[in-house]
Amino acid sequence: MAAIRIVEEGGSFLLVEGEGRWAVVERRAGRLYPLDPDRVAEDGAPDTPDGLARAADPGWTDEATARRCFAAMVGRGEHLARTIW
Repeated sequence: MAAIRIVEEGGSFLLVEGEGRWAVVERRAGRLYPLDPDRVAEDGAPDTPDGLARAADPGWTDEATARRCFAAMVGRGEHLARTIW
């Protein structure tokens, strides 16, 4: 796979693109996690290019869908932060 690039960051979420495919992953404590409910219990992938590819792998989609998901996740994170603090 060609290099995956981080297109946008919002809170702990990353909007990424590789070879015209798009995904959203979460970065927490130096680890990368897919937004896949079947994999949330995993230990995450290292915050490296290979780790980014591994975390994005189950969630590749088209750009519009990924951008909607990214906006929704960032919005939820901001709401949670305002509620907690």
